Amino acid sequence: IAQASGLNVSLISYYFGGKVGLYRKIIETFAHQLEAQISSVVESFEAKGLDQSLFEHEIRTIIEFFVNMRSENPHVGRILKREEVNALPHSREVYDQVFSRIGVSLAGLIEKGQRKGFISKKIHPPFAVWALVHMSVDYFTMNECKSNLNELCFNLPEQKRDLIEQIFLMFTKGVLK
Repeated sequence: IAQASGLNVSLISYYFGGKVGLYRKIIETFAHQLEAQISSVVESFEAKGLDQSLFEHEIRTIIEFFVNMRSENPHVGRILKREEVNALPHSREVYDQVFSRIGVSLAGLIEKGQRKGFISKKIHPPFAVWALVHMSVDYFTMNECKSNLNELCFNLPEQKRDLIEQIFLMFTKGVLK
């Protein structure tokens, strides 16, 4: 960061209060960008009236957004995953303040779909949101590990559309015929 900005490492460290402060700022900025994007999707649902066709369209939009954000911001994704795995308090604050609002908002859309009868009432809305997010972003974590499983899955970025389609199909249609 110092090299890219042309600033002294000590100045950056002082400004952010150390590495933890810098990571917190990166996570907060990313989280607020994510919240703004997801909020616009939710508002679109509200404005147009929710039906199955619109739900599927918007879910695809959300998946594309998550996949694109993760592929365009690989370092942020790694920081978020490390903070999540280590259960660090500053990341929990961002999760509680921003990510939980996003999850509640998306879970509300799933609940509306349940009331309208096109989403199964057996589905637990908050867990469905968690599954959607993790299907969309955790693929990148596995991909960065360079495991043997990668060879059986999607080559990114060349097959990004295929990854999005698979996540969409699994989330909206399931794996059974």
